[in-house]
Parts: sequence; C-alpha cells; structure tokens
Amino acid sequence: MTGLISPTYAKETVEPLIAVSRPVFLRHRNSPMLNRADRLRRFAAIAVLLTCPLAVWAFQEEGKPAKTGPAGAKEAEVQIHREALPLTSPTVYKVHLALAPIRTLELTAPVDGYVRTVNCKLGGKISKESEAIRLEDARAVLLVKGAKARLTGAMIEKGMVQGKGDALKLAEARVEEAQAALELAQLDMTRLIIRAPYAGEVHELHVVEGQFVRAGEPVATIADVSALHVEVPVDRSVKVGSEIDLKIDDAAVKGKVEVTLPLSKPFEPLRDLSDTLQTATVVLDNPSGKYIVGQSVYCELIPLSPVTSVPTVAVKNQKDGNRKIQVLRRQVVRDIPVRIHSKVGVERVFVSGPLQEGDELITSSSMELADGTPVRALLAAASDATAAGQPAGQTKPKKPAAAAAEGF
Repeated sequence: MTGLISPTYAKETVEPLIAVSRPVFLRHRNSPMLNRADRLRRFAAIAVLLTCPLAVWAFQEEGKPAKTGPAGAKEAEVQIHREALPLTSPTVYKVHLALAPIRTLELTAPVDGYVRTVNCKLGGKISKESEAIRLEDARAVLLVKGAKARLTGAMIEKGMVQGKGDALKLAEARVEEAQAALELAQLDMTRLIIRAPYAGEVHELHVVEGQFVRAGEPVATIADVSALHVEVPVDRSVKVGSEIDLKIDDAAVKGKVEVTLPLSKPFEPLRDLSDTLQTATVVLDNPSGKYIVGQSVYCELIPLSPVTSVPTVAVKNQKDGNRKIQVLRRQVVRDIPVRIHSKVGVERVFVSGPLQEGDELITSSSMELADGTPVRALLAAASDATAAGQPAGQTKPKKPAAAAAEGF
C-alpha cells in the first residue's frame, strides 16, 4: 500500500482533521460505551485504514536536510510499500536434538543364576575388561575342583604304566580327556563374570545382588562416550566427511558428518521450507569428556522463531554481515534480524526472526527509514471520508478551528 502527502495538504488538512477527530476518541475514553454513530465511525475508519495512505513523520538524524514541520519537529514525506506478514509458529518444525553415545551395549546374563556381586555404579565410569557383575559361582568352583582331581588321577595312572604299548596310549588319552574337562569347567566359571568390552559409563543397572536371572536377560547398559553423535537435517550438498556448524547449549562447535541418509520422519515438516534436505549423523570427538550425553543441540535449519515468506528485495544486509527486514510495528519502523531458510521460486524467500502478530512488512520506501522511526496513518481523514460517504482519496473537509498538534 502506498501514500504520498504533500506538505501543504499535511499542514492544512491532516493536522486540523486530527484535531477534529480528537473529541470522538475523548468521548470513547470517558464514556462507558459509544453511541451507534460513533461505533460505525470507528469501524469504518479501521476498514478504510487498510487502504489509506501513510503519513510518515521521520525524525531525521542531525546533519541531514529535512523540512521543518509543526511544533518545530523535523519531518519528511515518505512513500511506503507494505504487506501483511502471516506467521507460522516454530513449534511446527520443533525437533529436540540431543547428543548420544557413539555406541551403547546391553550386557546380558550368559547362564541362569543368582547375582552374587554388582561391581559397577550407576552413572559411574567403567574400564575395559573390568568386572561389572559376577553371578553365583559355588557350583562352578566345585566342578573345577573335581576336574582338577580327575586330571591328577589320570596323570598318576599314566606314570604307572610300563612300556609303550596300548596301555600307555590309553593312559595318555585319559589325561587329555581330564585336561579338556578341566578347561571346560574353568570356561564355565569364567562366564559367570560379566565384563565390560570397552571403557565407558554405566547408564543402566537392571539387577541387584541376590536377584535370580535367566540366560539372556539384561543386567546392565554401558555407553562409550569417547565420541558423541547426533542426527540433524542438512542440505543435500553436504557430503560424508565434511564439517558442519552446530550449537551445543550456548557454544558453537564443529562436527564431522559420518553418514547421510534420506530425510527421517521427525524432520518431515521442514520440507515446507526446503526440498533439498537429508539426514546426517554428525560425530563429535569427546576424549576429555567435555560434552555429556543429553546436551541439547541446535541446528540452523530448524527455526526457533516465527517463520514467514517475504520478497527477496525486502531482505537487507546489516553491518555485522547478517540479514534483516523492516516492519511496521505499532506505527513504528523496526529493524528485525532474520535468518534465511530457502527460496520460494525466484522472488520470495522463507525467513525466521523475532516477529510478532500484527507486524506489517515494509517491502520498499522512497527513502531509508531508521529503526524507531514513528509512522502515523491518516485515520482521521479516512474516518471523516467514510462518515461523509466519500472515497478516502476524495475527502476534502473544511478547515476546522486551530487546535494543538497531537503527538505520537
């Protein structure tokens, strides 16, 4: 929507109209309810406001040429093009991303038995090949003891055999049999000790001392935290082995892409913002334990602020290299920093930023508008034109008595 107000028209027409319209608003503030005519006038003024021009009172920076308006204020006439901003809540695209161990293993009971001792602590560290849990081994100890005795007896029998005939061969076979039986008994006893295959952290304990477990039941879960990973959406141009930027809590970090896969289901809503997405597994080395499992991860492709589409010409550069748009918020020009997501054709682009309901996008203006510049719509002229049954652009009211200029 556009509007251009000449200095003469602004001084002789707009200001008197504002003065004339003031009693209406005062009557609204001081009376519990408006009469029917006043209500119709208010509704008509709001309807016409969407099509009426804007008068912009831009307070100029010192040193720039400007005209002198009422009350000594510096003012300038500006032509503004604006459009409504339909906003999409960021909750539509919200996906909770968190760091996870590079590998996790569930330790299980190899045989039926009772838990004798639990030698690890929930949340504690555990070293490679260290004993995590031991099952009751009294029976296994007796079996090993018996196997050793039989081996000793076989060896004695072998020593008592004279010559090199079949008797000697039979004695040697009995020694080998006893030796194999002892090794099997020792192996069974070793299986009663459940060890960690790698260093890590104990994230779950499923048993307590004295509990009976069946073979195959889980007893503990350990995680390797020497490296952590997270699945994030990335553009298809990202290749395996490349590094991407992530944000963990308040820290910016770089992670290495280990695997790329088709876009997973949790990220499907992001297809509204881009058609060229895929899922990547990103790995972060963590030898010193700087990062912990469960820390939140933020990805720039997942918006955290309201999303909307704007013309590409409305996106401008900031001094720090970021992008911004200008909006009209409560009749004041505001610079809003935005993040660009993807293009919609060649003329529009999706952006996200701290936008609010009711913001109107300034697509262009006849002069540069500074952040904080106040803008006043010609509501009084539109209201009088509607009441008189004339189009807003043809309104020519008579000049009322002089009144003090109303501020913003």
